[in-house]
Amino acid sequence: MNSLTAANYLPPLDNPHERAAVGHELAAVLHDLVALSLTGKQLHWMATGPLSHSLHLQLDELVESWRSMADTVAERVRSRLRRVGEVDVVSQDVLIGVTRELEKQQWQLRVQS
Repeated sequence: MNSLTAANYLPPLDNPHERAAVGHELAAVLHDLVALSLTGKQLHWMATGPLSHSLHLQLDELVESWRSMADTVAERVRSRLRRVGEVDVVSQDVLIGVTRELEKQQWQLRVQS
């Protein structure tokens, strides 16, 4: 998921010529979120053992969160296609929100181990 770490640095949005870079970043994040949700669902079905039920529930919550973030990013991509030429600070905010949520989830998983 290289593009998610790259989301911490976004191109400056004051130059309309850099909108393509933001579009590529949105597309990469969308791709990564869809892949992450598919992987999470596969893990959900592969979990076995005494803690499998609680793991299933936790993975369901994470997958739902990732799918919701993917929907938000996809909606932003569609919105960008309708408003070519505007400064795209909204896309920057969407990517910051996605990164913030993924970092929070990562921290929550780490403290459980």
